Amino acid sequence: MIYILSCEEPENGGGIYAFGLSVNGDLVMKKYFRCDRPMYAVKCDKGLCVLLRAPFLNSEDSGFFL
Repeated sequence: MIYILSCEEPENGGGIYAFGLSVNGDLVMKKYFRCDRPMYAVKCDKGLCVLLRAPFLNSEDSGFFL
């Protein structure tokens, strides 16, 4: 699985895109997780640990989720 993070607001396509290979070797989008401006992700035991850019209303603080 290949993950691509789009550091944009969700209304503009921001989120995490998961791609895999089809049987003939083509890259195919498997999943999309809508989230606000993901900046960094690392695979962990429970899935992905993701750092978001300023996910809190009226704040520039960052946050993360599993």
